[in-house]
Amino acid sequence: MFCLTPAQERNLFHGKTERVLQKFADSGWDLIAVPTRAWLEETGDRDALAATIRRADA
Repeated sequence: MFCLTPAQERNLFHGKTERVLQKFADSGWDLIAVPTRAWLEETGDRDALAATIRRADA
């Protein structure tokens, strides 16, 4: 059986999340690319990014 520690689970989730956000940033779709790049560069706002992703999903 393969078991992960809680820290390993967080790291795995974080890595996948970073890959998804990088795809958003590279998408060329300014609605999500611009705020995602700001988030990845640590100049963006988490709530603004979440709101943008919800708008894009709609």
